[in-house]
Amino acid sequence: MTISLEYIGTAERYFETAATGKSQSWRRGQTQDVSDTDAALLMATGLFAYGGADAQAASNIAPGKPVTATTNLTGRISFSAGESIVNLPAVLKIPGIAKSILASLVVGATYGQSDNTVTVAATAHGLPTTKNGYKIFWPGSTAVAAGFYNNFQYVDANTFTFDNPTSQTVASGTAMTGSAVGAYISMGSITLPAGYLAEGETLTAKMLRSGSTVATKYAALYAASVQIAAGNVSTTPNIKTDLSAVVVNGKLLSSGAPDGVNSSATRESGLGITQDIPLGIRGNVSAVGSWMAIESLVIEVLP
Repeated sequence: MTISLEYIGTAERYFETAATGKSQSWRRGQTQDVSDTDAALLMATGLFAYGGADAQAASNIAPGKPVTATTNLTGRISFSAGESIVNLPAVLKIPGIAKSILASLVVGATYGQSDNTVTVAATAHGLPTTKNGYKIFWPGSTAVAAGFYNNFQYVDANTFTFDNPTSQTVASGTAMTGSAVGAYISMGSITLPAGYLAEGETLTAKMLRSGSTVATKYAALYAASVQIAAGNVSTTPNIKTDLSAVVVNGKLLSSGAPDGVNSSATRESGLGITQDIPLGIRGNVSAVGSWMAIESLVIEVLP
């Protein structure tokens, strides 16, 4: 979906890099079609207005009738004129989820800790050499609780490290007690406040993931404890996935599959849009010595 925008800033030339990450430039008064994601980011700068047919659709008013831009209690921005109200698309991010590795470590892995550095010994752990600095999931042990930790560092095929914010000394060879193999691990979540979504709106998690080729893996979109849509279950290492749900009768409804993939059943959120909705991504890796990483993820809400 594209939206027509007009650059209304005072500068003769504007580069949208800071807003969208792209090197696209705009001249004062220029009108151009952009993606709905970029439109939401550009509109948030205050330097753009809807152009062409989208300007009329946004206002839906006769010339001269006043238009009011408001931010409601849930943070959504809308334009209103008389009884006409048009919500802007919204782009949300789950804090900390990008550049996170979910690893299925081998049985018998051990670790030790000195100061804030945890050193893990896991034979043929299969982790990548190119993801240093990412977060990594640790399945848990007596002294280091299960969860995501900062600053993964590949050492060799059998060793890696990460940072524990709690400084302590743990003897090398201490057993890892948890397991992530085949489990549905929460990789991050946000809560949509009651009233954030409206009937007929579409919510889409747009995700790029990478991974190994050893085992099947996938990421899924959850509303509270209900799996709304699951990504491609595949050994393919790199996949761009869109997972969408539509608000129907006050609840999120989805095919349960990635966008464009047919499904024999639908899935519905247990919570309605009049309630707070915890929205999250969970990952699954099916076998030991494998991994999956979320490289980027945004959530779009379209009227």
